[in-house]
Amino acid sequence: METILAGILSLFVAAPPVLQGYVEGDYLHIGPVTAGELTELSVGEGDRVAQGDPLFAQDTTQAEAALSAAGEALAEEEARLADLDKGKRPEEMAALASRLVQARAALDLSSTELARAKSLVARGAAPRERLDQAERDFERDQAFLDEQTQEYDLGLKGARKDLVSAQRAVIAQRRAEILRAEKDLADRRRSAPAGGRVVDIYYRVGEVVPQGAPVLTLLPPDRVKVVFFVPEPNVGALSLGQEVPFSCDGCAAGQTAKITHIGDQVEYTPPVLYSVKFRAKLVVRVEAKPTGGALALHPGQPVDLDPAVLKTASVEGKTQ
Repeated sequence: METILAGILSLFVAAPPVLQGYVEGDYLHIGPVTAGELTELSVGEGDRVAQGDPLFAQDTTQAEAALSAAGEALAEEEARLADLDKGKRPEEMAALASRLVQARAALDLSSTELARAKSLVARGAAPRERLDQAERDFERDQAFLDEQTQEYDLGLKGARKDLVSAQRAVIAQRRAEILRAEKDLADRRRSAPAGGRVVDIYYRVGEVVPQGAPVLTLLPPDRVKVVFFVPEPNVGALSLGQEVPFSCDGCAAGQTAKITHIGDQVEYTPPVLYSVKFRAKLVVRVEAKPTGGALALHPGQPVDLDPAVLKTASVEGKTQ
């Protein structure tokens, strides 16, 4: 009788299936900040790099020119600040007056164009865009006239403190432009943000890389993970942080991974894992980080987890 009962129970307490899964990678897509021609490529597919190693560089001609121009503009403004202590000479006042005349002429022209645009748009003879542009030009020329008027008045009044303050603000702006130019030049060279393996390279030397497009993908060891699928009735046996053993072809013995994510939705077994045992099962996706040897794992590589990690549902209660 006991033998028959044990046989019946064995139908309900079948050994947990081998947990199937595969290796996944969260890739770093490394690309330029701005578009430009690729002039250097320091790595190849499959290379392993350390953090800070050079990856690629773009053409720096324009960035170097912009930095040089910013430096010259700063030197000019600093010279102008030093000259303010000498007082306004007649020649300088004449130059201020000339710029003021130019500003007034520009405002008169934009004012006339604004009136013409309003008339044409009102009669339907011109698109609204023309009026919008005329308004912007008028506002620009008005601001320029205000600026030149202020400079001329200050020159007449000899308000040295105001001029010095304004010039220092201009110098601060020029220094900010130098910082931006230096940053743009530095961005033309990219280094590895983390150590890892170069997986794919999408552009070669001589090709123009669009802004935002990756030149290569990098896979750091800490972004390699094991994904496996647990039958829905057994998922309660797992917990975050739990260390689970797994095996794969060519892997060293004793591989383990810590569970970092347990899915909250049930799904059918993914097609890539279809088998006679799994094809009709509802499973839950579980992710785990390898505790060692992640560099030896490759995304897409199949893995098996020991079914012993699952606590078989207690059946003794059913027999009592």
